Amino acid sequence: MHKYHFVAKAVEPKRQALRIAQEDLAETQRILDAAKQRLRDVENGLLALQAKYNDNVRKKQELETKTKECEARLVRADKVCTSSSSSCCSSASNCKLCCSVGVSSPFQRPLF
Repeated sequence: MHKYHFVAKAVEPKRQALRIAQEDLAETQRILDAAKQRLRDVENGLLALQAKYNDNVRKKQELETKTKECEARLVRADKVCTSSSSSCCSSASNCKLCCSVGVSSPFQRPLF
């Protein structure tokens, strides 16, 4: 019994230190778990933004391609119009078409 007293007396401060360390560990673990959750939320948001960005880049490239195709068509159409006659209104049907919508060329956009 005498020996137990001294052992218990020596071990008790260590038990208290262990309990305090475990409480600190539990608090730190809660903070870490909350930070991990915030990190997951941010990563999910980042993935959504990245997908949206990629989609918008794809759309931009499609629009640029369509713009280039349209410009090329306009150039070809202008060449056809100018090579076939010096004026858009060389034939009566073209003149009615051009003049009725308020454009000077059949390839120009209407003015409404």
